[in-house]
Amino acid sequence: MADDPKMAEFVSKVQSFPDANAAFAWKPTKVEASLPNCVVVLDTNALLVPYNVGSKSLESIKQTYARFVQEQRLIVPGQVAREFAQHRVIKLCDLYKKLNDRSSKASALEVGRYPLLENESAYLRLQGLETQINKLLKEYRMAIGETSDLVRSWNWEDPVSALYAAMFSTGVVLDEPDATDTKVQEKLASRIEKKLPPGYKDAGKDDGGFGDVLIWLMILVIGEEQKKDLIFVTGDEKADWMHQSDKQALYPRFELIDEYRRASDNHTVHLMSLSRFLELSGADEQVVNEVRKEELEADERVPHAGNAIRLDTGNIMVVRHGDRYGAIQALKQTSNENGDSTMEYEWWYQPNGTSDFDRGIQNEIYKAIQKTSDAIALVTVGSICLGWSRCSNSSGWLYFGYDPQGLDDYELAWTTLTDISQLPTLTLRFKSRTTY
Repeated sequence: MADDPKMAEFVSKVQSFPDANAAFAWKPTKVEASLPNCVVVLDTNALLVPYNVGSKSLESIKQTYARFVQEQRLIVPGQVAREFAQHRVIKLCDLYKKLNDRSSKASALEVGRYPLLENESAYLRLQGLETQINKLLKEYRMAIGETSDLVRSWNWEDPVSALYAAMFSTGVVLDEPDATDTKVQEKLASRIEKKLPPGYKDAGKDDGGFGDVLIWLMILVIGEEQKKDLIFVTGDEKADWMHQSDKQALYPRFELIDEYRRASDNHTVHLMSLSRFLELSGADEQVVNEVRKEELEADERVPHAGNAIRLDTGNIMVVRHGDRYGAIQALKQTSNENGDSTMEYEWWYQPNGTSDFDRGIQNEIYKAIQKTSDAIALVTVGSICLGWSRCSNSSGWLYFGYDPQGLDDYELAWTTLTDISQLPTLTLRFKSRTTY
């Protein structure tokens, strides 16, 4: 019986709720009552939101954080700080690429020379407008170039990073538990293996889901030491953090609520978005709405630039070509000292027009290599050919097709999913190069 997987799952669930009486007797504190004295912990996705909001919202976020820092109630886990350092470059690369794409699309007009029309007023007016427009386009490209140079000069001094550097310099970033400690590693692996929330839904990512678990262990340490209610500001709504219905997050997982209660001597943990936290903290309604809009759009937004969509390591991208379906999951995206880039990836392929992936699909682990002399590397998904280029160690760009003339009708669907069995292919939002 000890090796029975059903028995192991049953025992794991019992261990998740060791105090059965608490299921009836204990009631969590309402968030409004918790706010005046609680500890606030920030997640990586909350730290990244300000990259897509205006200066007024950024200033409001700064003021809100500053108040909690001054009261010594704001904490950034060390794992969150590391993830932010890894992901902010993606935000800056996206911005830089979008600017350059706008410049490349602003090509000069070419009316042509038609001697027969040289004495016609309409033609002369057309040439004059062409000259004016081309002059403006040249100035426009120069302005884009200056803006691109500004982004390039930021390095790690972009406005968001600079704000955090000034605010989180002392006593805010806590780097516990120690991920290099063997006992901590065993605890991380055990939770993933037993599918104890959170983290197990991210087992396909490059960190194996351990990052979420480490952040949660940090939250439990805070509860044990401070014996206070806690607000975890996060945009993560996966099923290992939140109970869901109709693909909507409803409530935090009760296992998490109960585990924090036990660790903190009957205190409450609340999970909420940055916009909700700002609203509770008294931020201006316009700021709250802009942040909320960004959070909502982040779920729907396909991170693209030009004719490519960003491929994050661990996440699955789906490609549709005619009646054929494929999927690709980057396992590792790196560069060597010579500048050559490599992506190890797994692909799945449905050649018969079936829209959902199942156990009968073809799958294979493959490698793409982008030499420094190559614009993009060839990526194969069954009989479908795509292009790939590296952005960072955690992301790359997947191109709609490998045909330089763009004649093939490829469509891509970006997802945050890491498990091929969970892909709802029929409901994915497919994009083609013509939709941008």
